[in-house]
Amino acid sequence: MYRISAKILAQRAARTAAMSYALSTVALLFVLAVIYAAYHSAQVRRSEAALPPGPEGYPLVGNALGFPATYQWLFFSRLRRKYGDIISLKVFSRRMIIVSKREDMLALTVKKHDIYPFRPSFPTWEASGWAQTTAMHNGPQWKDHRRFMSHLFGTRQLMQNFYGLEIKQMRKFLNNLCKTPEDLDHHVRYLTGSVILKIAYGYDAQEHHDDFIEKVDRGMAEFADVLQTGNYLVDLLPWLNLVPVWLPGGGWKRKMHGYSQRLEEILSEPFDMVKQRMKAGTAIPCYVTDLLEAEDEELTPEREYVIKTSAGSIYAGGADTSVSSIHALFLVMMNYPEVQLKAQAEIDSVVGRDKLPDFSDRDDLPYVEAVLKELIRFHTVIPSGTPKLESLAAVKILLITVGGSLTTGGPRCALKDDFHDGYFIPKDTIIIGNVWEMSHDPEVYADPFRFNPDRFLGENPELNPKELFFGFGRRVCPGQHLADVTTWLACAMSLAVFDIQLAKDSPPEISFVEGGAFTGEGITHPSPFKCSIAPRSAKAEALIRSIDHE
Repeated sequence: MYRISAKILAQRAARTAAMSYALSTVALLFVLAVIYAAYHSAQVRRSEAALPPGPEGYPLVGNALGFPATYQWLFFSRLRRKYGDIISLKVFSRRMIIVSKREDMLALTVKKHDIYPFRPSFPTWEASGWAQTTAMHNGPQWKDHRRFMSHLFGTRQLMQNFYGLEIKQMRKFLNNLCKTPEDLDHHVRYLTGSVILKIAYGYDAQEHHDDFIEKVDRGMAEFADVLQTGNYLVDLLPWLNLVPVWLPGGGWKRKMHGYSQRLEEILSEPFDMVKQRMKAGTAIPCYVTDLLEAEDEELTPEREYVIKTSAGSIYAGGADTSVSSIHALFLVMMNYPEVQLKAQAEIDSVVGRDKLPDFSDRDDLPYVEAVLKELIRFHTVIPSGTPKLESLAAVKILLITVGGSLTTGGPRCALKDDFHDGYFIPKDTIIIGNVWEMSHDPEVYADPFRFNPDRFLGENPELNPKELFFGFGRRVCPGQHLADVTTWLACAMSLAVFDIQLAKDSPPEISFVEGGAFTGEGITHPSPFKCSIAPRSAKAEALIRSIDHE
């Protein structure tokens, strides 16, 4: 009996000791957890305090509810006036920083490229297929795209190979516009589409109506839908990607699958056409033929896919922005007749009225060159890296522009914690350059809301806006020379032969407010407008119509 009692007492003592040890361990872990929580909270407060200034948000949603549906660059501009050149915002758990100075963007994207080389990634972007064309992430395929474009038209000298094509298509544009000036929008879209399709694929677009150009336009509309922030909640809550397509919350997958199929058609049809022509010996030299011939026997399915998506990037990257710029030319000229007259006087003096200007005249037309620069500055085609925020504006921030081969190069994403100008930039923060604010900054451009080409002439010209428009760092637009020559030729030739004037229902002035002269999407266009377009003289009309007899 005594032995049993001693054993029981020993067991009880052991249990008591074990329990005491467990409680001590729990207490210790609790204390450590409290200390860690306090430390973490202090770190968060410290880092939050070091962030750039910005509007105070709400719990959980941050600043999401304060975003406007459109014209985000104007919203960012107002914030700059209140908080400074570098602004911090938070949408749910996503931090973004808005940069309003070119110097700051260069410091981040050039000097610290290794920290900010990539763009944000979103499920709809990947599922729709567009991540393989205009705005892919850095990597071997992205490098090949840029190398291909740079080798074929990466310099102004290389672009000379396409001058004849550009001039021919521009003359068709002038002729079409002379016949039906009320169809300006259609003619501009046909012009940009036909030029790029010819360069990329050797494809001759059908006059007035072309099925492939229309198919691409539909594809670009779907592309815009992917870019419309607020349309797809999965881009804000990636875990929705796990929801099956047949359950509520998974239906976006079916739509993106359709988009992906149509994009594949847009990429494959003209590419396969070129391959068939090459096999038959009837191919027209173009971007695709050059690349396929260069690969020759070493062509693999993987390399072929890179070439195909590269060609698609040229079209997707250039069409919509070129349309916007040429539209803006007509809007601006009718509102600034003194600029139009001065440019026409220079063209008449240098070129004369017996022929159309061409690229050989460019260096002798400094005022026309200044008009082009001012057009780029005045109407910023991609004002910021933030496409349109629709109704749920406030629930999704899709910070991808229309493309890596496009103008601004798109927003960047921090790979690790960083500091800039004394401010803390946490890992995964999205960096947006407000290009519109940079190009309308009164500290850089005097009287920035006035269209004034003279600002780029004389002994002390203002900053060339091409240093803003075509992006920053290694993601600068590789197709900038293609865009440059197309827009310059449209400007010089149109001014040489047309008088562009206000019509009965034309807007009385150009305003930059919400709902004003320009739309509020991520790629902004002139709002619909009417203008009077007529040949300057009988001789000008004869020059325009001479293409009918060739």
